[in-house]
Amino acid sequence: TLGIIGSLGAKMGSGLSKIVRVLLPAVLNVLSDAKANVREAAIQSLNAWHENLKLSSFFEYEMILTALKADNPNQRADLMAWISDKIKDVPAKVLPKTELLALLPSIGSSLEDRAASVRDKAKLLLLSMVESFGKEVVTKSSAKAPGQAIKQILSKLPSAPSVAEPVIEHEPVKPPVSEASPEPPVETKTEKAKAKPPPEPEEVKPFKMGPSRDQRETDEKKPGSRYP
Repeated sequence: TLGIIGSLGAKMGSGLSKIVRVLLPAVLNVLSDAKANVREAAIQSLNAWHENLKLSSFFEYEMILTALKADNPNQRADLMAWISDKIKDVPAKVLPKTELLALLPSIGSSLEDRAASVRDKAKLLLLSMVESFGKEVVTKSSAKAPGQAIKQILSKLPSAPSVAEPVIEHEPVKPPVSEASPEPPVETKTEKAKAKPPPEPEEVKPFKMGPSRDQRETDEKKPGSRYP
């Protein structure tokens, strides 16, 4: 029977929305079955319908909300897991926000359920809603939810990061260039000494020795000597 119901989604297309009010509660009730394969067949039927129906169609007439108030833990756990999975596939701006936030009281009760599977799936759905709508929205909408479990989970989640102002890097200010011609650099004494060429060596003239004493005496005896 579930196979036939699931195949209606492919055959009827968007026309399935006209009979979803009649068939959906019956499929949701199958999720309370004790056999896992039977519940899996019901999930496959919901998936087949979702291919041709918007997620908002499943929340009409509070059918989902009513199913989450059931006492059966299998029904609540599997349904919350299915909703959490489908939220991830739909952009936040087209999600049935009001209908989803209306599930928060049921999520709060499920977070304190004795069954671990119910608590785990309730937390998963809560985190999916925070990811889609933001922590602030979920916190305000869950103010009247029973118990303290939602508040405790939300308090451990980081707040949305604030947008930091961009850091503008300024280029270093360059000193103004003067139009006047630059003054020549002043040379130091050391630089002047290095720049001055060394003096050229003086020419040494050959020294001419005068006549010796013997030579003078000989010349004096000669007639017409220049010596007196």
